[in-house]
Amino acid sequence: MARGLTDALLGCPGAVPSGRASGAPKDDTVAGIRALHNAARSAVKARTAAQKEITNLLVTAPEAFGDVLDHPVGH
Repeated sequence: MARGLTDALLGCPGAVPSGRASGAPKDDTVAGIRALHNAARSAVKARTAAQKEITNLLVTAPEAFGDVLDHPVGH
């Protein structure tokens, strides 16, 4: 037997929405928050990718470059 609601259960009088969902429809505020969240997530991904790229360059660079990259001028 399949799990979940059947047509018989959906058709009975007790199977009506409870009416507890009182949230307002989504508006521009929600869209703005979603855009900020997506931008932050994208920035974190870009930062992680840059860190991995730098680490890979340090690992695979010839030894002559290792000293220069470990101690950059001015730092």
